[in-house]
Amino acid sequence: MSFLEALQKKKSDLKQTDTLVKTSAGDVFLESHNAAGSITLHKIDSDVGYIVDLKPDLQVAGVVPGLFMGSQDVTQDSDLLQEHGITHILSVGVEVHKFPSVKYTILKALDLPEFDMRPVFETAIKLIADEIESGGRIFVHCNAGVSRSASIVIAFLMKREKLCYKDAYFALKNVRPCIKPNEGFVKQLKCLEQELFLNKID
Repeated sequence: MSFLEALQKKKSDLKQTDTLVKTSAGDVFLESHNAAGSITLHKIDSDVGYIVDLKPDLQVAGVVPGLFMGSQDVTQDSDLLQEHGITHILSVGVEVHKFPSVKYTILKALDLPEFDMRPVFETAIKLIADEIESGGRIFVHCNAGVSRSASIVIAFLMKREKLCYKDAYFALKNVRPCIKPNEGFVKQLKCLEQELFLNKID
């Protein structure tokens, strides 16, 4: 078999793939490649403040007793929710299909550095604390479980568990390694740290 024939055979074995492409202008496209090599582009509305996550992520990260976090994919798996005894789902910036046996709260938030998360932090921290204190088990998620929901859980750990930003960040990263709050949220969390520990930080 010639090199060209081998190359053509390899090409014929390729599976269809989808890739998210973001242009310098901020437009997001879903680029689809089929086995024949043709490419199609489908524009995605990026005004929602996040890029659609195409890979299922069913990790349920246990943070502290009664508090869990992850991606929205978990919220669509009733067996997984039952397995972890989830009683309440806090959805941050996205709406999900609801199961009758679970309580739901939706908080609006965009995954943009300039978005003000401070009011969301306050509402979410109280909600999480109330659920845990009443014996419930709450799952916090956004789209991918990387930025918005991670920022909320970090803020909770800072305020309720008395952790500084760095310790809260690494405590969460230890159970969910993919977290990465955007730079604007990190600044807001560090401002929260100053408010909480002003007299304790050198």
